[in-house]
Amino acid sequence: MDISAKHNADRMAYLNEDLYRQTLWHHVPLTDFWMLGNGTERRLHKLGIYDMYDLCQFPIEILYKEFGVNAEYIIDHAWGKEPTTIQDIKNYKSK
Repeated sequence: MDISAKHNADRMAYLNEDLYRQTLWHHVPLTDFWMLGNGTERRLHKLGIYDMYDLCQFPIEILYKEFGVNAEYIIDHAWGKEPTTIQDIKNYKSK
């Protein structure tokens, strides 16, 4: 959402999975996406992944081998999915 909202006068954006795929699958640099820093981007580039579309086409097993449990977040982002719900956020209690 942040990537899209920055380009709107009211700083608001709407995305669903289809709009995400249409507008952001080929967005670069990958570091514009949440949780994808320079190091992760370099590692993805070594695998031949340069945008979210490339990531969606890549074998999941290799991503898990390379990134461990963080692969799940990267894969979800590539497909435009956010597994955390508002209810999850409301139920969260810090330690």
